[in-house]
Amino acid sequence: MLLHTLQRLHARVGPDAKVVVFCVAPFVAGYYAEFFRSRHPDRAVFAIHSKVKQAARKKELKRFASAAGGTLFAADVSPQSLQLSDAAAVVQVGAPASRGAFERCLDVASGGEGILLLHDFERELLEEFKDEHLEEVEAAAGQDVPVEVAPGGAGD
Repeated sequence: MLLHTLQRLHARVGPDAKVVVFCVAPFVAGYYAEFFRSRHPDRAVFAIHSKVKQAARKKELKRFASAAGGTLFAADVSPQSLQLSDAAAVVQVGAPASRGAFERCLDVASGGEGILLLHDFERELLEEFKDEHLEEVEAAAGQDVPVEVAPGGAGD
């Protein structure tokens, strides 16, 4: 589902836009980064998470920040530390730790698009977001259903 979502997202915002994907665990971020890199060798793909040494994370983040575009897969990092006002979109894969955590992720793409990808068993989390401008997007049969937050992020 994530690959399909990223393909649709890049079709909307442009193939050279910056997209940040927050994952729930370091191995998930690493896996998705490698998977996406193998499917799109022509696109810049970056990964930062707690299993990567701090110096390497800083270097990777600097490369992403100075790149014209690309996709950054992240886990176990503070969204505020990213300081990426030029990100066109943020994707949260799986349930965030809290509503506040998701809102901090959305702040990375100030004015950009926010997408929350949930598994069926995580749907009850949507109750926490019932006052937000959410648009449920139909997923292909057998795939998880993404929920998109209106442009501008949470709380607007």
